[in-house]
Amino acid sequence: MIKKFSSIALAGALTVAALVGVSAPAQAAAKANAACATPGAKTTISKISYVCGQNPLVTAKKNIWLSPSCVSANKSYAAAIKQRDGLTTSFNNAITKINEAITVNTTDAAQWQTKIDKYTATINSYLATHPNVATTGTANDKKSLETLKSAVAALTSQVARVNSRVTSLKSQLQSTQDSQGALIQSAADNVATLKSQLSTICKSGL
Repeated sequence: MIKKFSSIALAGALTVAALVGVSAPAQAAAKANAACATPGAKTTISKISYVCGQNPLVTAKKNIWLSPSCVSANKSYAAAIKQRDGLTTSFNNAITKINEAITVNTTDAAQWQTKIDKYTATINSYLATHPNVATTGTANDKKSLETLKSAVAALTSQVARVNSRVTSLKSQLQSTQDSQGALIQSAADNVATLKSQLSTICKSGL
């Protein structure tokens, strides 16, 4: 009887020990920059409130515990990128419009110059065979000649105005490239600076 009781007691003790041995370990304490599961979850580490979010230093989507400083630095970095990209888009649109205007005006001037050359050739050819048209030509001949001369004068004036406009547009293009280019470079430098700060801040975990 005593042996039987001892066997039962021993078996019970072993069962309890086995249960204790397989019990789930306590959840590991959260650490700065350590992996976390639920985006937006919050925890306190060394009296600092951390939030679970995507690691801003890597392209792979990996959630880690982010410090408030890291979150703030990442927001500043994202805002700087948005500003740089906005300036770049605005710059490219402005340059495109100016270049389009230059192309249109240059094309118009070339077409009008072609007409000028054609009319001038016609006038010269006619005068070569009718040198005395001003005195001996018929009224219709004189009228046709004057019409061509007037057309040449009008087109020449128009070409001069368009060429002046093209010169102004090219000056505007250069000015835009200089001023906006400087702003974009400044914005790009700011992005680089904030990216470096972001890396330092987030890696520190503070």
